[in-house]
Amino acid sequence: MSPRIALQDVDPAAFRALMGFGAYAASGDLSTALRHLIHIRSSQINGCGYCLIMHLAEARKHGETQARLDLLSV
Repeated sequence: MSPRIALQDVDPAAFRALMGFGAYAASGDLSTALRHLIHIRSSQINGCGYCLIMHLAEARKHGETQARLDLLSV
């Protein structure tokens, strides 16, 4: 895994926009389980191993099943 880019340092405006979108999504009608799956899939697509590990751990902590996590990429 290559070093993670510190987006908040490289592009603070992009980082604020990303955090703002996350806050907006959290305030909507999506279930917590679905939000976790979206975060995981986004991390898979953009290749961020750090985020993938973090989001997988959060999903497991909130009761996501291993079967759904295993099948998410398909």
